[in-house]
Amino acid sequence: GAGRGPTQGGQKPPPVATATGAGRGPTALELCPADEFADALGVLSALLPRAVSRGGGLEALTARYVGRFGSAVCPAAHASAGWPRSTRSSRLLLNMAEGTSGTRTVNCWLEGAQLRTAHFPLTATELTPKSATAPGRLHECTRGAGANSCTGQYDLYDYVSDVPVPQVAQLLLQTHSASQLAAVLTLRDPWEWTMSRTNSHSQHNASEDRSFIDDHSFVSVPCGCPWRPADRSEADRIRMTGRSPSRYKVEAYSRLGKETGVLVDTFESPGCAEPTPLTRHTTAALDMLTHNAWTYCVASRRRVPLFAANLAEDMFLMEHVPGSNDTRKLLSKTPSTRPRESESLYRELLSFVGKTSGRKDKRQPEKIRADGSACW
Repeated sequence: GAGRGPTQGGQKPPPVATATGAGRGPTALELCPADEFADALGVLSALLPRAVSRGGGLEALTARYVGRFGSAVCPAAHASAGWPRSTRSSRLLLNMAEGTSGTRTVNCWLEGAQLRTAHFPLTATELTPKSATAPGRLHECTRGAGANSCTGQYDLYDYVSDVPVPQVAQLLLQTHSASQLAAVLTLRDPWEWTMSRTNSHSQHNASEDRSFIDDHSFVSVPCGCPWRPADRSEADRIRMTGRSPSRYKVEAYSRLGKETGVLVDTFESPGCAEPTPLTRHTTAALDMLTHNAWTYCVASRRRVPLFAANLAEDMFLMEHVPGSNDTRKLLSKTPSTRPRESESLYRELLSFVGKTSGRKDKRQPEKIRADGSACW
């Protein structure tokens, strides 16, 4: 039930990735057993009013997770495939949620706090060279080591979010210990998210003759397969930037040329689960809710500090930040709703970042308030 934390259940957390040896990757159910998935979903339901009941209830959604994704196989992180153990000495902040959930606002907040952040299109341009778009070719970081490995590419930043981050969240959870990672989960009503994502992001390229998939037309799932990017025609570019173009869309096209898809071919995983197309509206909504609970569960089992928030409802949940020798359970606090000025979601997030990263925000209070307001 929702009263128990996701770390309960008597099972040890999955081991952190080893530096060598491929082997079979873990299944979704091995990473997050059914009872702990239910616990995680119960915790997050406090931040998603009516979403769990609309999805059929806790028991039905848990059974759906087991039947639909339980046997899906995640990639095993290992150095020979470009995913070695991280060597960073500070925590990487990882937003495990899909975009269109407040990721850009949070990115703006943390940029103001002087963190080095990566959000689309930066995650695409830094991690996706155009030469890597040939069919069947894995990203060059899968053949790299150190800073040139896939792990190393993410470790260049303090905070990462938006595509392709949700698709590789579990790989980052494998390659980083709890002292090297802190998680953020920006939540949004799954059905509202699906409609918004479809209306504002989903694109289709009728002229595409290769079997590529548009990165924005799908939702991540537990142990999901890597998505392929869709190349863009000049007509697509004009259509996407010509009607009330936003700054980030113009920036994306100027940096990526005709390719707006984000290459996330950074792993191979036979037995992975196919991502869900947004055209299957209800299924996509339920799978988004499932992925949120699953990533929360996996992060909690690894004792990773986590800050979950629903920006639209002005609600947040923060788990305590464990010390290096802390053996306490990660118990969720009661979510704060419509907090007072001194306890705003923005301030609480900055507090969480300070505790997890060890950074001291040197800005004056007036500057902090102004920077926060500028991001809405």
